[in-house]
Amino acid sequence: MGVPQGKRCLIGGGVLFVLSLLFACGNANHDDESLGGAGGETPIASTPTDDAFTWTGNTRLRVVSESGLLANDPPGTTIVAADTVSTRGGRVQVAMEDGAFTYDPPVGLQNVDDTFGYTVGGASSAVTVTITLDERVWYVRNDAIGADQGTDTAPFLTLAQAEGASDENDTLFVFAGDRTDTGQNGGITLMSGQRLLGEGVGLIVNGLPLVDPVPNAVISNRALLGGAGNSPVVLLSTGNEVAGFAIEAALGEGILASGGSGHHLHDNSITFDPINGGEGIRLLNLTGSNAVIANTIVGSPRNGIKVVNNEDLAGNIVAATPIIATVTMSRNIIDSSEREGILVNLSGTGTDVALQILTNTIDLSGIPANVDEGININSLGAAHITAVISRNTVTHSAGEAMDLAVDATSSMAAFVANSDLSVSGAVDDFRAATQNSSVARLCLELINNVSTTLPLVPSTFRVANNSGEVSAFQFFEALNDTPAVINPPNSITAVPEGTCAITLPGAALFTANCAICHRGNGLGFGNVGPDITNAALSTITLQLSSNPSMNDIRLILPEIVAISTALSPVP
Repeated sequence: MGVPQGKRCLIGGGVLFVLSLLFACGNANHDDESLGGAGGETPIASTPTDDAFTWTGNTRLRVVSESGLLANDPPGTTIVAADTVSTRGGRVQVAMEDGAFTYDPPVGLQNVDDTFGYTVGGASSAVTVTITLDERVWYVRNDAIGADQGTDTAPFLTLAQAEGASDENDTLFVFAGDRTDTGQNGGITLMSGQRLLGEGVGLIVNGLPLVDPVPNAVISNRALLGGAGNSPVVLLSTGNEVAGFAIEAALGEGILASGGSGHHLHDNSITFDPINGGEGIRLLNLTGSNAVIANTIVGSPRNGIKVVNNEDLAGNIVAATPIIATVTMSRNIIDSSEREGILVNLSGTGTDVALQILTNTIDLSGIPANVDEGININSLGAAHITAVISRNTVTHSAGEAMDLAVDATSSMAAFVANSDLSVSGAVDDFRAATQNSSVARLCLELINNVSTTLPLVPSTFRVANNSGEVSAFQFFEALNDTPAVINPPNSITAVPEGTCAITLPGAALFTANCAICHRGNGLGFGNVGPDITNAALSTITLQLSSNPSMNDIRLILPEIVAISTALSPVP
């Protein structure tokens, strides 16, 4: 919740409960001192102060007495009358005895001020309460009873109603309801800046938790089966957040972006119709910074996650769209994709993409009929890719666990570390190559990748320079299960660690490798371990190397340095 204008901290309640914070938020603007001189002069009572709050459209505001209408007024002030309807038609209920109140905004109102008044005993005029309404939330609950207006107290019954009522930058919040896709099975197309949130991640408004996270809301595109064209469950625009859903892709993708930037896709589970389903998440022509975090994708008939810039919506290969972007894929679980777990195909002059592929778990890719990989990254044409790939577990792939390739005049700088790449169907668990007759460039640092999967068979690695130019492939390796096989022999240029000059994303590595990053948990999983936020590098290194609570973490010194830099206090 923001600070009210000119008054005090705002404390409110929300959709399911009232927050009873047992303190007043300060008296900086009160004028409640007794004014008088020596000799017992009669004190002069000060005047009650207007109130100002910031809130969100379509959402009931409940303010408890400790921060209510009388909290900043002189002691002994009493309310004798109060409006029941605001100037814009909102509903108001004021508790005369203590100043607590409830305010229901008019349906759909946003980005405006609304006011109501109250009168105190002895005052000559009413005190004004101003409520600034920011962007609104449209609510959906498929088992709601009563009027369906899209508010928290009278939610829409269908997702289509929310889609039709909303505009750019709105939030659409879907309760779990009856935990089926009833009323939520026609897919949805988001507008710019919209957030689509399910009850699985709860709801926070202005810093206050209004709905606790409970099981995911269910959405699908089941009603679109048999229709023409590509109809994903969720079609993105730009700047979209999608979280908290069980997404059932009966047709095409679970989530599809046809461009845009600033997407944040997290904490969803995605399942498929095995015949008509497509990718779990397909991202076309992205720009800017984008994140795909903590999703579970099971049984994709195609790829779990696909990032490309040379396809149309139907999946046909087309001329590449030049893009400059950062794509973070972290803490996803991808199981039983019939093609790759993660596939990246980026092509063309002007394409420069940073990939952060961190702490994902990928199993059974390319099963049963294909020979595809767990993670497959291709820099094509004249594109450039910088890839940081750390702490992934990739097992039981039909082909290699991980495959990196460059062709034509493209280039790639890749840092591959700390991963479990094992039980692969191919000859080797890891492969990196420049393609035949190319002048492509590949710089690879391959560090501390070992098998931890039972039965414990060491991970194997192969690097191949097929371009015919020795300097085209620069390679550093250390601490892996086995030395890489170089094909053909002596075709690779050995270089010192750090030659590829890859900037490691300390903040992303920290987030990917902690459960509760700022609550005394350091980099460990669970609820144990020290808080290393703002700690010195020596402290972080010591904890990672010696604290048993952090045994799950395998990071090398350059990553620890990057994390330390990201967590250090700003001077």
